[in-house]
Formats: sequence, structure tokens, C-alpha cells
Amino acid sequence: MSTFLERIDRQKMKIASLVDRRSKKIPFVILVDVSGSMSANDNISKVNRGLRAFYDVLLEDSKVCESLDLSIIAFGGEERVQLAVDFNDIRKQELPVFEAYGNTPLCTAIVTALDNIEDQIDAYQAVGIVNTKPIMLIMTDGEPSRYEYVELYENGEEYLEADPLRKTDKEFLEAKAKFDRFHKMTGMDVHIVALGDQVKDLYFLQQFATGPNSIKRLEDTDILAFFKHLTVTVGSLPAAYDANPNHKNPFEVLDVFEGFKKPGKKQL
Repeated sequence: MSTFLERIDRQKMKIASLVDRRSKKIPFVILVDVSGSMSANDNISKVNRGLRAFYDVLLEDSKVCESLDLSIIAFGGEERVQLAVDFNDIRKQELPVFEAYGNTPLCTAIVTALDNIEDQIDAYQAVGIVNTKPIMLIMTDGEPSRYEYVELYENGEEYLEADPLRKTDKEFLEAKAKFDRFHKMTGMDVHIVALGDQVKDLYFLQQFATGPNSIKRLEDTDILAFFKHLTVTVGSLPAAYDANPNHKNPFEVLDVFEGFKKPGKKQL
């Protein structure tokens, strides 16, 4: 997690990066689960490959590069929550390769994402740039855990284990309250992908959904196909915005899941 001074420094860089990019902006943040369970079925590699393909195609469209501002938050791994890619001109961003490790601190990741979106909108306003409502995509393959690990002992040795999130946990209640305030203020749309069959209980994901069709279960084998579909959908956002000027958010016209089909199968 960032300190206050780090956040201030990033804000200065955000404003500087926008001086020569004054077209209307679509802030889009992706929250990627990189916890240990993502090593199953080589899912972390599929996500890495999917993100790389997603970026490569978007980079071919100059209008998308001018209009779409992307950020990636990774939750899990050694840092637990990481601002892996900050908002910027996507032609200047460096996409990391993620490794699967650790727990699933979803709530802290959401708070980090909200803070970063808020800072980005402030930067838009400082430069006089109009933006659409923010869009958030969450991809996770497991039920969330607390940010802190629990310390356990076995045979005289200490080890750390992920501690499942509870409905009464302070970090969940604070994240939910912040999310609700932010959603009410900005109208942000959230789309959630539950990967595989490890997400048994959707309760926590449902707390951060913004519509009845905001959550989609996705088989491990469909990760790459979904990213291909996402590329087409997100790549069409600038044109959708121009074609529907009365809609602040192109996702009022386009649904990130709309039209997605499993390879060789009927639509989900």
C-alpha cells in the first residue's frame, strides 16, 4: 500500500502525463488475482498471456491509445497489493509478468483501486479533461482473505496462512462503505470474473457488483478467449462514446460480457 507522500508524487506525475493528452478519457482499472491458487491449471500464465495480447491489440489503435487510460492492480503475491500499472498513456506503460503466490486480499485491492481512480479523476480536472464514468474489472479465482496472514505453529516452527475474510471484518466493512460512496459519486461500473470452481460463495463479490449481470463465472479454459473478447469490447469504447454523446459511460451501451461465447459452445 502507498504512503501519503507516494500518492502525492504519483499525482504530480499523473498531471504531467496528461498535458499533451487532452482528449476525453475512459478510466479503466483491472484488478488481477495473483494469489497462490492462480498457479492451478496454469491460470497465472493464461492471465499474463491474455493481458499481453490485450495490450498489443489496443496499441494498434491510435484513438484507443488517446482515449483509454488503463491501470492494473495485482492482489496476492509477495507485496499482497500492488499498483502494478498506473494510469498513463498505454504506449508508455510496461506490463509486468505476474507470478502466483500468497493470499487474496480483495478488499485492500479495491480500496487501492478506488484511491487511484479518484486521484486520476482529480488529475483530469486539474488539466481540464472530460472523462467517462470509471470502469472496474475484477478477475479472481478464489474467495477473498484478510490482508494480514494468521501465524500458526507446527512442530515448533512458525508459518503463515491465509485468513479467510469475514462479514464482520473491519477491512471489509470499510472497503464496502468506501466503495458505495464512490459508486454513488461517480456511477462507476464494475464487472467481475469468477475463475474456475474455487469461488463457492459469491457473497463478497456481490457486495462490489453494480448490476444484476455484473458477475460472470468463467472456466479456466476460457481465460484467453475472454481476453480476446475483452480486447474487442474495450477497443470499441471510444467509438461507442462518440456515437452516444449523451451516455457518460460507454458501458451503458456495451456490456463487457455481452456476446462472449465459450469456444465452440453456446453462449454463457
